[in-house]
Amino acid sequence: PEDLIQEELQADHKFIKNRFTRIIQPEISMEIRDKLQFQIVMKSREMTNKTFELSEISRKALLNAQRRGYIFNLIFLSTMVILVLAGFYSFVYPVLKSIKKLSEGTATIGKGNFKHRIEITNKDEISELAATFNKMTENLEKITASRDELNKEIAERKQANKVAQEQKDFSDSLINSLPGIFYFFDEAGKFLRWNNNLEKVSGYSGEEIAGIHPLDLFKRADKELIHQSITEVFTNGKSDVEAYLASKTGACTPYYFTGLRLQQKARTYLIGMGLDITDRKQVEETLLEREKLQGVLEMAGAVCHELNQPLQIVSGSSELLLMDIAISDPKYKVLKNIEASITRMTLLMRKIMGITRYQSKPYLKSNIVDIEQASRHEKESDSP
Repeated sequence: PEDLIQEELQADHKFIKNRFTRIIQPEISMEIRDKLQFQIVMKSREMTNKTFELSEISRKALLNAQRRGYIFNLIFLSTMVILVLAGFYSFVYPVLKSIKKLSEGTATIGKGNFKHRIEITNKDEISELAATFNKMTENLEKITASRDELNKEIAERKQANKVAQEQKDFSDSLINSLPGIFYFFDEAGKFLRWNNNLEKVSGYSGEEIAGIHPLDLFKRADKELIHQSITEVFTNGKSDVEAYLASKTGACTPYYFTGLRLQQKARTYLIGMGLDITDRKQVEETLLEREKLQGVLEMAGAVCHELNQPLQIVSGSSELLLMDIAISDPKYKVLKNIEASITRMTLLMRKIMGITRYQSKPYLKSNIVDIEQASRHEKESDSP
């Protein structure tokens, strides 16, 4: 039984060593890492139980050895009496001496000193018994040493697992404290690490992110741009790009993405961050609208200034002509049309001067300023 348990402990030791080697590899997913950790813990418990079982067997073996020693002592004491009675003193004395050594050795071994060996000087039955005791003690010493070594290794592995867990907790806290999204994937596009912000923004769960490609987080318009940026990172070492990240629900958010090439154990990875630039985009759009409005206002002012004086001359001239022409005269209607057009142009100039914001509308194959919409606020403020 002792040899069988020792073989099982060695097999368990190899099993734990194999799983521990796999668990520190960065490419495995969190789910597999948790399974490996669970297997290590369960196998460690099994090894602990087997160690206690082996210890119990060793204790029982020691008790049996002590019992046999006492039995042998009794037998040889009886033999001594018989020999004394028979008068074989010259033969009995060496036997008594051997028995004494055997008894002292048995007592020493019974106290737990498995390094003790009974000295063998003769080739008789007692010497054979002493040799048997020495062999048994040697086996017990090996078993005890193996048990102590195993307990020590188990303690070291527990400490290593504790340190690894503490480092992982610290790493997770650091990554999750970043202001944007964090990502870490290999050349095949397999996500290896990410923070909670990526799950929150994308709407995908941790298991879903582990099974998708980075390009799946973008719509068709940005896929090629992101693909080129990823290729640039693995080729030149770094890159950055602005694109819209598409969530699981289809909502798009503008982000500034960075990427840096990282090499570990002959493998290449991409590590980077993404920052939400929604506020910046809004500011840029506001500034662009203001620039367009300023250009429109400057152009409107110049046009109104250049048209104002000619319109006044035409308006005055038409009024003078109307005063000298009878209503029945055919030219009177023409002059009234001219006066109406001047009035319309004057109103149009007032609208142009009242532009307060930039608003365009489609016209043929381009866009033009929508004067009605751009000056609406001014028109509403002028209305009673």
